[in-house]
Amino acid sequence: MKIIAKIRTDFKEKFGKSFLEIFKKEIDENVQKGLLIKENNRIYLSKKGFDLANSVMSDFLLEE
Repeated sequence: MKIIAKIRTDFKEKFGKSFLEIFKKEIDENVQKGLLIKENNRIYLSKKGFDLANSVMSDFLLEE
């Protein structure tokens, strides 16, 4: 669990917001499609999302 906490801290320090704050729209859309599961401030792929992981991941790419 220390690694996960470190990643969360590093992300927020680098970007000024948490991953969940920055990608709220993308997370919510993928949850509604049944591709992601969000619980206890964590997100992970559902079975359906695992089969379509590349598509889900592409929603999280930021344009510069």
